[in-house]
This record gives sequence, C-alpha cells and structure tokens, in this order.
Amino acid sequence: MYLQQAALLGATIVEVPCGPEDDFVMMPAAVEQLITPRTKVLIHMSPNNPTGAVTPPEIVAELAELAVKHDIVVMSDEIYADQMYDGHKHVSIATMPGMRERTIVLNGASKAYSMTGWRVGFLAAPEAFVKQAALLAGQLSLSVSAPSQARPSPPMPLIFAP
Repeated sequence: MYLQQAALLGATIVEVPCGPEDDFVMMPAAVEQLITPRTKVLIHMSPNNPTGAVTPPEIVAELAELAVKHDIVVMSDEIYADQMYDGHKHVSIATMPGMRERTIVLNGASKAYSMTGWRVGFLAAPEAFVKQAALLAGQLSLSVSAPSQARPSPPMPLIFAP
C-alpha cells in the first residue's frame, strides 16, 4: 500500500532488506547505508504483516536516533500493536527522545477490536501534519460506516391524542 502511495507522489522508493537473517526486522545499519540527503520519510511497521516480526526496543531506539540524526520523518504503522506472540513487546518509535515531533503513528480499530471492514483508523502526529491530513481526508472520505459512529439517544415516541 505505501509503495503505491509514494509512487503517486513521485517519490523515489528505496526498500530496506529485512530477511530471515535479521528475524525480518529492519536493521539500523541497513537503513543508514540507504539514507541520502534526499531521504525524507522512513516507514516502520512493527509488528509487521505478514512476518509477525516485532522490532525489539533497542532497535527501535537506534532507528529513532537515525531519524533525529538525519532529520527524517517516521511513519509508524502500528495497526498490529495489540497482536503479538508471547515474549514480544511493542514500543512505539514516537516514545523515543526527539521523535514526538517527527513521527506519524497510524493505527485503527480493525485488528485490535475485530472491526475489519468498518474502516475506522486514526493517526497521531505533529499538529501541522494533522491539519494538512485533515484537509486531504475531508476530500477522500464521506464518513465512517454507520455502526462505527456514536449514536444519539433514540427519539422519544410521539403520542397523539384521539
């Protein structure tokens, strides 16, 4: 999904190899080798689909250090944060020093609350980004599905006198 969106923007896409030798985790050394002065965004998915790989906290911290060092925004896909095998711990990169102002966290209700198809998602990001995203979102979607919306109290019945 992200590859197609980046392509629509005319961005150059650079994939970071994440193989079985690294437990399918994006390693900071591999990322840093690919960073150029034109690098603007790093997409981080943990836990990852389809591998189930969870980036260990110390690796998350190293990726955050790279983002700060190279002034890179991180888009963190955390839709599977509540679905991990025992022994793994999800740590959002947004919680790392210097990352709150440069992280866009994407999440939603579909995975954690079994609401697939209801199309309820959210993001947490710096205010300037949220304002721009809201302008775009207003043109792309009408509303979330009816079951996902808060409902007002049912109307009181009308009683007509004979």
